[in-house]
Amino acid sequence: MEESNEKQGGNSGDVFESPNIRNAEGESMSVPTNLDGPETSAPAVDGIPIAEENIKFRTKDIKRHDDSKLFVKVEGAEKRAREAERDKKKKDEELIKRLHAAANNRKKEHRKARNEKRVAKLKATHQAVHHKIKDIAKQIYRFRILIIILIVIIIGIIVAKTAVVPAIEEHQAAEQKATEDQIVADNTTPIIKIFKNVVGKKLDSKEVEEIVKSQDPDLVVSYWGLSGLIHHDGETDETIKFLITKEADKTMLDGFEYHTYVGDEQVEISGTEGIYSYRCGYIIEDSSDLDYLIRKYILKANENNSKEE
Repeated sequence: MEESNEKQGGNSGDVFESPNIRNAEGESMSVPTNLDGPETSAPAVDGIPIAEENIKFRTKDIKRHDDSKLFVKVEGAEKRAREAERDKKKKDEELIKRLHAAANNRKKEHRKARNEKRVAKLKATHQAVHHKIKDIAKQIYRFRILIIILIVIIIGIIVAKTAVVPAIEEHQAAEQKATEDQIVADNTTPIIKIFKNVVGKKLDSKEVEEIVKSQDPDLVVSYWGLSGLIHHDGETDETIKFLITKEADKTMLDGFEYHTYVGDEQVEISGTEGIYSYRCGYIIEDSSDLDYLIRKYILKANENNSKEE
């Protein structure tokens, strides 16, 4: 330890080999460590002075830099700042105007191109229609005779539908009605005629018997307690049923109902106070027109008889 300290601390005659000092060949140099010797201007490194000839730069060589240009005069700075701000704002406004103008120009160009395209399309359509019309005109002229014939046929069909057909249908309807009227007239029996005279009324029995005899002397009026029948002697397929009431010395009849058959279906026609009812099987119909209901029954009976024949 002491030997080491002696090498590092050193006496006046000791030499210390510093790692920070090297010669031209890059070898470490030994520097005297005698602190009692003459003073040198070389700084110490690791406590060891540096030779004068090895010092390359000194602080006295540092020159003071002129920073005067880094400072700005405060006088008028606010004015200059406002002017700069105005200039910047003016430039921004001019830039915005130029941008708007450019945008408007682009819109105008786009609108113009679109209009031109539209006009071109309309023109092309017009030309196409014109050519189509010319072609149609040529075809019409080529087939003019056939077209005239077709037009005449169409006109004939229209006239037939508006005039001839309705006239034919009307004539057929008139013939149908005349035929039906004849069927009704031929099949209106004496009992039906009596029923049309007595239905909805309240009559004396003697008056009813006179009406019956005037229609057919072979018809019979039968009485059974509170009800009775008008019918052919020994037959009850077609009858008029009625109710009997006693008033003083008179026998009054009312509630007249016509009964018969269409095939296996029973038919009943009755009425009071101008409201009449027709029943045939499950079919029921009311009407204020008695002739209509009687006509309905007779035509149905005739149709059924035609089918059976």
